[in-house]
This record gives sequence, C-alpha cells and structure tokens, in this order.
Amino acid sequence: MTEALVIDLASNEARRLGCSVRLPPARAELLFAIQRKYPEAASRNELMTALYGATEDHDFSERAIDAYVTRLRANVGPLGVRILNVYGTGYRLAFEDRAIDRPRRARRASPTKRAA
Repeated sequence: MTEALVIDLASNEARRLGCSVRLPPARAELLFAIQRKYPEAASRNELMTALYGATEDHDFSERAIDAYVTRLRANVGPLGVRILNVYGTGYRLAFEDRAIDRPRRARRASPTKRAA
C-alpha cells in the first residue's frame, strides 16, 4: 500500500490523509507512474514512456522529466508526499506521517522609490 495516496486520473486529483490537490494532467500521470513502482524507484525512461508513449526515440530530454518532478514536488508536498532522487536511477516516493499545512510564500514587496 502506498501510504493511502490515491490518484484519480479522471479528475487529476491526488488525495492523502484527508487532503487533496488538483494536478495538471501530465503531472497526475507522472505521479501515477512513480506510485506504480513504489517502494522501488521509477527510472527516467519509464517515466518518459508513461508521459510520451512507448517509443525509443523520445523527442524530449530526460531533463524534461526533472522539470516535471520539480513542479510535482511543489504540488504534492502539502500532502506529506516526497519525491526522492535515486542517483543513477530516477525517482521514488516517500511519505511523511501527516499532511503538512504549508503557508504559501509571501510575495516580495516591490521596492519603493526613495524621495530625493
């Protein structure tokens, strides 16, 4: 069991511990592909196949997966879901004991002009 992480691909929603987040479709597919391999690591090639189909000639760089994962981490962090790098392999899921209520970052105040 994956620590009660539920991914609904029809609504692109991830749920865990009574919290839910909506995800863009590609990120929902990516999370689902990583979850399928839990507790093992999913390789970048497996993730590319999950997103772009089973073709040997992906027109996309493996670094595109890294960019998706970076954005996905921000989406699922409040659920207590962590996506860990596995050196030389890809990514795997890890879970915190509880969902985290993380406040959004405050926007920086725009610089004020000093009176001369």
